Amino acid sequence: RGISRPRYFIKDKENGMKLREIIADAAGLVGKERLARFLTGSSSDTDGNVVADMNAAVRLANVLIAELSGSYIPMTMKERVTMKNGRVYYSDLSYNLHRIRELQDKDGNVLFFVLHAEYAEPRGEALYAVYDYIPKVYALTDDVGYKNTDISRGVLAMGLASEICLAEGRFKESVLWRKRYSDGVSAFTVPRNARARSRCFI
Repeated sequence: RGISRPRYFIKDKENGMKLREIIADAAGLVGKERLARFLTGSSSDTDGNVVADMNAAVRLANVLIAELSGSYIPMTMKERVTMKNGRVYYSDLSYNLHRIRELQDKDGNVLFFVLHAEYAEPRGEALYAVYDYIPKVYALTDDVGYKNTDISRGVLAMGLASEICLAEGRFKESVLWRKRYSDGVSAFTVPRNARARSRCFI
């Protein structure tokens, strides 16, 4: 049985998405139309309730993205590195390291390497590091680390819709959106029969 290689990508702003876009889509799904209109710029009508909904959604969206990136669809970066004393130091990487996948030489050949607490030591001269990283806490106007080829904005919006409904005690709606989110995540993961964890409701 073949093993699928990870889909590596270099983060860029092409085909990306902003946190506010995900939240606006989710707000539309759960009936928070004033928040959706405010985030899309179609209305400047806002008050304390809209601001509270927005702040809660930012927090929940970050939790959702952190959960997804730490499990089924990691955020992966390929980055040029400079070795020091034969080592690649984690502190020199642009993003907060979660896991080193590969170290490559100038020709793209994968090097054997040994992991240490603060650095990786390759057998050869590494020019590139491919690694999973921990996403930062995103603000409303930030670009998130996913592109639509990794996970669609619509799927993330359904996951966030589930989290919003759960936080508000709308349990049946939360289960519905979580199921749709789980199915959507499965469509983007390899192997295709993988499933996102379901939440348990008591």
